[in-house]
Amino acid sequence: MIIPSMSALILGILGVLVSAPPEVRTIVEFDGHPDERLQVTGRWVIERKRELVRSGTGSLRMTLGPPEKWPGVRVTSDRLNAAGWRWLVVDVYVDAPFKLSVRLDDAIARKNNQERLYRGFDLVRGWNRVAVDLKDPGRTASGRVLDVATLSFVVLYAHQPKVDRDVLVDHLRLERPAGSGTESGRKKLVKAFDRAYRKELPVKQRRTLLRGIDDADVPERCKAIGRRVLRDDGDPRVLPDAIRLLGRTRLSASVERAIQLTDRAKGPPRWRWIDALGRMRVRAARDHVFEIALSSRSNPDRIAALQSLQARNDTSLIPLCRAELDGSWQVRATRVALLRTIVNGEAFPELTRYLKDPAPRVGQDALEALVAIAGRDLGENADAWIAWWKVNREKLGGSGLTAAKLRSPYGTYYGMPLHPGRLCFVIDVSGSMKTALNPTEAAYVQKARHLRGRKVTNRLDLVREEARRAIMALPKIARVQLIWFEGGVFVWSKQGAMQATTANKDDLSRKLDTLVASGGTNIHGALVRAFVPDDRYSFKKLFAESVDTIYFLTDGQPGVGITNPAHLVADIQETNRVRRVRINTIGMGRKDNQVLRELAAVTGGTYVDLAK
Repeated sequence: MIIPSMSALILGILGVLVSAPPEVRTIVEFDGHPDERLQVTGRWVIERKRELVRSGTGSLRMTLGPPEKWPGVRVTSDRLNAAGWRWLVVDVYVDAPFKLSVRLDDAIARKNNQERLYRGFDLVRGWNRVAVDLKDPGRTASGRVLDVATLSFVVLYAHQPKVDRDVLVDHLRLERPAGSGTESGRKKLVKAFDRAYRKELPVKQRRTLLRGIDDADVPERCKAIGRRVLRDDGDPRVLPDAIRLLGRTRLSASVERAIQLTDRAKGPPRWRWIDALGRMRVRAARDHVFEIALSSRSNPDRIAALQSLQARNDTSLIPLCRAELDGSWQVRATRVALLRTIVNGEAFPELTRYLKDPAPRVGQDALEALVAIAGRDLGENADAWIAWWKVNREKLGGSGLTAAKLRSPYGTYYGMPLHPGRLCFVIDVSGSMKTALNPTEAAYVQKARHLRGRKVTNRLDLVREEARRAIMALPKIARVQLIWFEGGVFVWSKQGAMQATTANKDDLSRKLDTLVASGGTNIHGALVRAFVPDDRYSFKKLFAESVDTIYFLTDGQPGVGITNPAHLVADIQETNRVRRVRINTIGMGRKDNQVLRELAAVTGGTYVDLAK
């Protein structure tokens, strides 16, 4: 008896999950049968040539062009009920690149034209598989989700074409993954996934395995993903796929199981579960996340719950964000971020109550949110903001307000306002920082009054002077840390951010003068060290004593440690899941450093491009 190797077994299961032909329900084959209910606008004919037919005995050849404004075909069929199906698919042939429009009408759209769903597809020469994902088909003009169970019309057409274009259409059908049509089939898919998934597999295979159970909405799927991915794996390159998949859970038994697994989990797996619950469009899941956000004794749990609700723009979230509620500065900063997403103005008064928050970072977040909403900076006076709001509340959420730049009494760092919180300056001292200033950087030096009379001939000189100016301007109540990196990573204080006393600032200034450019570029290692100043720190201590803002500067790309840009950004984002540290990034040397831009974007920071 031959026992197959583990790799062969995994490949076999992968084949079961993603290579098996999908289940298909044919709606129309366009072969001219009398039962096919088609309404064609424009010139058309049933094509019988075998090489021009994908299924059945014929295909529909249409000439889409003037003088018709909306030439195409409308299909009506009682087989369009798409409940339980994943894709609506049609094969389309064109002889040159072409944009096809698809219109879907459900029961509500039949009564109101504004409720139709429109999708556009860019086709290439030859046969194209045009597929509408029925699990996420999109929203109508009013924001309503299409009801696929009452789908009644499908229209394929060209939007006011200027020239004639021949298009072949064949085999309109519904599809779903093999085995997902029955509960037993879905459970078999999940069982195969559970046997196959291991964190040692390549990332591509792990993501493929997850896609294989996308339609297997059974309680067993929650348990398998929770154990294999959220708990045992934790790879930031795979976690987003797993959390999005769990977030599409709709079956009540599956949601109930997800809630149970969330309550049993601890630490990072629990925060990932909370993220998934917050994405579910099910009342029970939403209520559970609300309860965690409002009354959990764990600050990280509350942060995870609040973050999972940030995409909703829902005024019912305001009670979760009251300024009088307790919680760490990270919790309060998350509430401010959530209030900022509620764009209709109802959250405005609550934001003003955070202006005098004990944590400077939270106060600055609130001020930035108010400035972004109002288009002007009225400072930290809550009464002034409320007076402005009473006059302008009807304008909020519209497009009539202009942007304003935030002022800071504590100085700036490359134009970004500083605050007297817990700040960490991370500086690249790799070999390339010895490079002479380029014209853009030289122009920056010429314009900067504070650099007049200073010896600034290369990038490291510029970085040294800018960091010194920012640090020396900090008040005593601030706390500051300095990290510099090349191939290695070096920390000024292993005790974390230190109080910005005159003695400490003078010591930092002397340290800046000793920095020498050499070596590689360990971006990932430097960022991790900014979160963890000493490996002996526990998470509880790190959470309590963490810096709240990182200013990260480099002129290069990752060259040491994790060097794949997407992996690096995903890893830092996962590290920062409940810490709420903002990473502001400054790029030198090369225009539009995508790694720095994405690091700032995923942490709520600002990206400054000195190469522009």
